Amino acid sequence: MRPEEIVRRLPALDLADVYAVIAYALRHPEEMENYLRNAREMEERARAELDAIHPDRQDPRPPRRDAAGAAGVLNAPVPLDAGGRGRFPLSRE
Repeated sequence: MRPEEIVRRLPALDLADVYAVIAYALRHPEEMENYLRNAREMEERARAELDAIHPDRQDPRPPRRDAAGAAGVLNAPVPLDAGGRGRFPLSRE
């Protein structure tokens, strides 16, 4: 998803702020991976607790797609430049 599309879907966000967050994420890949790993672990623990309390509960959300099938920015692999740094292809549409 392009930053412009993010702002279109979430009008409370500013385009410059979306680009700033993307730039931060690309400059700090290890920190972002740790953050995402912790978030996934917290989600798994919360789901396990809910399943223990409500074993017949059905999750109303569609199943999560992996990076190979994901269209979202956070799940997609980040292309790297020759120096091993993340690069984000910008377009002017």
